Amino acid sequence: AATVIENGWDRANFPSGRSAEVPTNGPVMLSFVGNLMGHAAFEKFLDVFRQVVTRDEITENDLKIRIVGKISDQQRAQIKKRELDMFFEYAGFVKKQVAIDIMQSSHGLLMFGDEELSIYIPSKLYEYLAAKRPILYYGASGISPRIISSLNSGWVVGANEENKLSEAFSSLFR
Repeated sequence: AATVIENGWDRANFPSGRSAEVPTNGPVMLSFVGNLMGHAAFEKFLDVFRQVVTRDEITENDLKIRIVGKISDQQRAQIKKRELDMFFEYAGFVKKQVAIDIMQSSHGLLMFGDEELSIYIPSKLYEYLAAKRPILYYGASGISPRIISSLNSGWVVGANEENKLSEAFSSLFR
């Protein structure tokens, strides 16, 4: 007898018909679930994010980015250096089901793609798709952004595409 092992996510963690409520008041919440350790795309995102929030007059009352998992001191320093602290919340490590609940109750899910990982499909993508929330992908072209685009599952923003990032935020605010 053959056993099928799903790639990237377990259906039992995402029962059909079950979804968390997405808050209708308060700031739009974008969540990054995983370890944020040394992504070059994250630092580029911070630069463009800073430009967009300044230009579009977005405040921490409009938008929050929640990091669920480990974030390096280097990445925290990059946030602080750009004076973006007020936009970020840190949940640290949480149990798997709590992370899934956070994904499902977020307005959108944030994903970063570095050039050297462009041919890699992270398990995070499968879980994000299973959570059925829009994905905001920022970074290098590759397999993950092609999947997101082909499934119409969110926004793909290349490095330094300030207007595309602004459009994605505008869509989230609607």
